[in-house]
Amino acid sequence: MAKAYDRVSWKYLVNVIRKFGFSERIIDMIVRVISNNWYSVLLNGQTFGFFQSSRGLKQGDLLSPTQFIIAAEVLARNLNKLFEDGEFKGFGLPKWSPQINHLSYADDMILFCSGQPNSIRKMMNVLRRYETISGQMINLDKNYCYLHDKVPAAVGNRIKRITGVRQAMKPPTGELFVKFSGKMLRGPGRSTGTSTSSLWSAFMWNKYCKKHHPVIAIGWGASHVWRKMIVVREEVEHNIWWQIRAGTSSFWFDNWTRMGALYYIENGQNSEEEVEVHEFTIEGRWDEQKLNTILSTEMVEYIIESTKPPSTNSQHDQPWWMANTQGDFTVKSAWKILRRKHESRADFGFIWTKGLPFKINFFLWRMWKGRIPTDDNLKRMKI
Repeated sequence: MAKAYDRVSWKYLVNVIRKFGFSERIIDMIVRVISNNWYSVLLNGQTFGFFQSSRGLKQGDLLSPTQFIIAAEVLARNLNKLFEDGEFKGFGLPKWSPQINHLSYADDMILFCSGQPNSIRKMMNVLRRYETISGQMINLDKNYCYLHDKVPAAVGNRIKRITGVRQAMKPPTGELFVKFSGKMLRGPGRSTGTSTSSLWSAFMWNKYCKKHHPVIAIGWGASHVWRKMIVVREEVEHNIWWQIRAGTSSFWFDNWTRMGALYYIENGQNSEEEVEVHEFTIEGRWDEQKLNTILSTEMVEYIIESTKPPSTNSQHDQPWWMANTQGDFTVKSAWKILRRKHESRADFGFIWTKGLPFKINFFLWRMWKGRIPTDDNLKRMKI
């Protein structure tokens, strides 16, 4: 976007905020903040004029990034709505992959689309409508179109005529990919007891958990992030209790008995088959005969006595984080579980002292670890 902050229409922003359900009092406060802008022109060291702006967000204002993201949400939702159009053909992805036609970070965006002219026109119409209503303007001079090496030149020229964007010679790798994948693809994953509704969790699920449940998925040859998640999983997974409602929890791998995953307690009978809890009920009660065929007698008795059978009228099972009374997962509570594994050290108490600025504590920790970039340390680290 060209001058992204400076071109945002106030009327458009207020309408979007109102559609999001903000109260009129909050909207009035936002309008007072963004509209109280006066400027002078600095020419040869002297100021001339004093006039009020009629659009745009303040650079450096703490509220401006949030306001811009809310305004840009309209564009994101309209791009996602293209998938509801049967004539729109998106970017070719595997069937199990989530549908993606854009990735955005602040005022930067990557668009994905097939080379069909009709689909490209539909995407460009969305962009032009957004320009019209929001006051934003796409900077064509800073936009590029990336095509496969084997795409004919005629196709590239046709796309250029439709979009007005010139073709680039290299694909968007390196820093550009890191920028979008590292800062856009984020969110909790199911292995920490939440859902796969976010783009990040859907990406991790399809990459590592497509064939195996997260409880038993391995990390050989995986990324550093996934390997660390595997390490943490062994410590915190058993603290996630799946409350039985409709019985949609995994029978073997989810902790729905509050004793841990049956896969480990009962050895899973050497089975990695994905079955749900409701499959072991008959007419609203536990199928004791079926349970006895795969579980020990003691475990069957425990389930029948302490666990209420699923109900067909209920919603999906809900995860409950047992490390706190509210049942909501927090990094703080998970860290408390992990830190109990080690004895407290007195030297840490001298470094991480309450009342000192964090940067001082962090500097002391780096110095204690020998991570200060002195000549000796840099030589030792071969930097």
